[in-house]
Amino acid sequence: MEKVNCILLVDDDEGINYIHKRVLSRLEVANHIQVCVDGQDALEYICRTDKYHGDEDQFPSPDLIFLDINMPRMNGVEFLEAFHKLPVQQKTSRVVVMVTTALLEEKQKTVESYSEVTAFLSKPFIEEHLMEVIETHTAEE
Repeated sequence: MEKVNCILLVDDDEGINYIHKRVLSRLEVANHIQVCVDGQDALEYICRTDKYHGDEDQFPSPDLIFLDINMPRMNGVEFLEAFHKLPVQQKTSRVVVMVTTALLEEKQKTVESYSEVTAFLSKPFIEEHLMEVIETHTAEE
């Protein structure tokens, strides 16, 4: 399997971020793993603003975004609304995978309305499901 260049983890739970980053590192599926603590932080990373001001080598564009739904400041749905409005060149080849412990039916319908969302994963990652998502993404490139 070909490695993904960059995976962006967006979750306010430090413990989950630690576990997910370790799993991804152990599986050696990405050249770079970036963690953002909420939707606003993720948008700043994607747009390379504020503390992420820099070039592609320093802050590589994410190929896969694993996005939590429930976060403070800017939650997953609010992130999707803002992300959806970004210029195409900032969204190119980004796949959003929603990551959650529980997803209410009404929120799932809202989230599924965004074409950028391609899959759902439960927290914490189950390696088999995670690998299916990554393999599907790398096969589509």
